[in-house]
This record gives sequence, structure tokens and C-alpha cells, in this order.
Amino acid sequence: MRLSESSRLDRALREYVAGGWPVLTPDGAADAHGIAVVTGSVVDAWDVPTAIGAQGMRILERMRGPWPAVSHTGDGRWLFFTQPYTEPVPVIEAHGSRVRHVGAGQTALLPPSRRSTSRPDRWVWVPRFDRMPAAHQTLAALVTAASRLHTWEVRDEPTTGGGPRRS
Repeated sequence: MRLSESSRLDRALREYVAGGWPVLTPDGAADAHGIAVVTGSVVDAWDVPTAIGAQGMRILERMRGPWPAVSHTGDGRWLFFTQPYTEPVPVIEAHGSRVRHVGAGQTALLPPSRRSTSRPDRWVWVPRFDRMPAAHQTLAALVTAASRLHTWEVRDEPTTGGGPRRS
């Protein structure tokens, strides 16, 4: 039996609250707009273009855990969730595409929220609330990932297949 979208959001909301994440929902209940975590006290997020995110995950897989929770957004970006990061944030960039730190006082949507697309966000690596990693290892992997990419691999919009764009 498939759960309705509101049932999936309600179940996810209960899991996030039980895990200790500070979450917000419109009118206090999960609805089609989704669930957001307030970053900065328990968790931070790193909003990453697709190519950097995919490469960053491959690098992290070769390291010892714990690994960050990672979601793939319906609009084609990746979010890496770590413990809060309070140090100055390094610029992580590849060919004009940037990694964005979602830190203190900001919010990040959590799966199975929907954005402007028809696909809901989904977990690639589910959160382990009791083992959220420090941000340093994740940042190191994202810096390395960005340094290894070629221009044609990096784009901020969702990938739709068909290979690199032609001008």
C-alpha cells in the first residue's frame, strides 16, 4: 500500500522531531509544502550542485564514517547535513557553481518535501540522528570534489540527460 503524500510528510515529521531536529511546518502540520529544519543549533546543511555532490559522496564513501545525511532535491541539487559549523566558511567553487552553507538561523527543506518540481526530495543517505558527523570531513570531501571537476560536469540547474549542453 502506497502512503499518501501527506501521510509520508506526517511520518517524516514525527521521525525528525523524535531525532531532535528543530523543524518547521506551515501551520504546525506537515502539508504539501514540506518540512524544514532550522539550522545552526543541531544541524547545518551544505547546498551543493549535482556534480560536486555526486563526486563528494564518492570521496566520503572511501573515508571512515560517520557520514552526513544527504538528500537529493527534486530540482537536482544535493544537501549534506552535518553538525553545526561555527568557523569561517571556505569558498568552495567549481567553474562558477558554489557550495552554499545553510547555517545559523536559516532553514533547509527535508525529504519528502517538494520544491517547484513535481518530484519530492529524497534521502540518498538517511540521517543517523545519534551520529551526525562534524562538518570538517564533509567540507574536505566537497573541496576535493570541486577541485576535480571539469567545466562540462558542473551546472547548477537539474540534469535532464542527453550529455553536456552544446552552445
